Amino acid sequence: RRALASADIEGIAAVARACRAAMEAPAPGAEGIANALGFAVVRAQLPPEAPGIHAAGIVFARPQRDAARGEAIIYHETSHGYLRRLKLRHEHPDVWALALSLGCPLDVAAAHRGGSPLDLAAACVVPCWFAWMRLVTMEDHTALRVA
Repeated sequence: RRALASADIEGIAAVARACRAAMEAPAPGAEGIANALGFAVVRAQLPPEAPGIHAAGIVFARPQRDAARGEAIIYHETSHGYLRRLKLRHEHPDVWALALSLGCPLDVAAAHRGGSPLDLAAACVVPCWFAWMRLVTMEDHTALRVA
């Protein structure tokens, strides 16, 4: 396996933008992105310590009372599966970097730069913490840069 590079994350973010553009809805949601990347999403009763898992082209997600949290789980598990499918050596921060790019695409996040994470969270249907992290990763002075 080869290491994940910044260029890979940028390329994957471009895939995320293309998937969104190919779909009719402007924000198709996590399941639409997962499907566009070749993953089926199955809602299943998983143990409390496992809100989501991925296996061989399937993302399993435990139903959530908070729809935004459910979206974040699907983005996260889709990212795990996609990076494994590409046979990229990666670590959990890489998974989160991709999940943030899938959940809050660069063009949408850039339009909310300098604004409230609440507004980005509402625009992308993700939890506020997810939107905040996405905005932080776009700042020039952070070590957490994400395309």
